Amino acid sequence: SYFETGTGRGMGFRDSCQDLLGFVHLIPERARERIIDIASIQFKDGSTYHQYQPLTKRGNADVGSGFNDDPLWLIACTVAYIKETGDTVNKKMTIGGGTYAKETKNTIAFGSAFPGVDCRIHNSDEFILLEHFRKSMAIYAHAIMALGIEI
Repeated sequence: SYFETGTGRGMGFRDSCQDLLGFVHLIPERARERIIDIASIQFKDGSTYHQYQPLTKRGNADVGSGFNDDPLWLIACTVAYIKETGDTVNKKMTIGGGTYAKETKNTIAFGSAFPGVDCRIHNSDEFILLEHFRKSMAIYAHAIMALGIEI
């Protein structure tokens, strides 16, 4: 966040995304840089620390991670940037593992992994807990609605 100095407890991931939504229409080229910077805080599974130190990109372990809405704010920022600029030419911006998103046009990767649970992702014995599957579906539905895509 440009409001939070980042000293002490750090900057908020969600706050940083919300701030970006306030200036994307004014300086979209800076917004793109900031989206990439914010995305660099994420883990491979798409989760992120709720607060982080801007210079070291290290998370605040006292606050932790697992705030399920944090990654969704980055999706909203990316959508706002694309709507503002029409930029679909630059390298795709994805979150999460991006296994298929790297090769598929107009996609956003978001894995169904949850912090603290080893579901053996991308292994022959991969699995997902039913509770996590339901939560993932709710996240996906929310993201689709936010993106305005008809299903």
